[in-house]
Amino acid sequence: MRRTVKELAEAIGARLEGDGTVELGGVAAPERAGAHDLIYVESAKHAPRAVASAAICVIAAEGVALPGKTVLRSAQPKAAFAAISGTAARARPDCVGDSSDSDRRAARALSAGRGYRAVRRHW
Repeated sequence: MRRTVKELAEAIGARLEGDGTVELGGVAAPERAGAHDLIYVESAKHAPRAVASAAICVIAAEGVALPGKTVLRSAQPKAAFAAISGTAARARPDCVGDSSDSDRRAARALSAGRGYRAVRRHW
């Protein structure tokens, strides 16, 4: 199942910059992303990875320049990405295992201040 960027922006309370009609099919790390995957960057330091990525859409904090990308602006990009990653896991549990375990691991990693590295997940 594909979701539009606008639907995802509404689901996580993000401000949309760009084309809200773009359909996304999953989430991935910037280097592994395809055109219809969603990625995130936490700070401007990682913006070059996002710009070089094949991904059309990026979740990012305010002030991170991402030319040529549709951007979902969030005060907490990592948490927003984890929330969407959980949605992907629940929609296609066959590709990632038990989604409740994945959600718990993501929540623990976020609360401990560690980065959350998502494998490629599809809705």
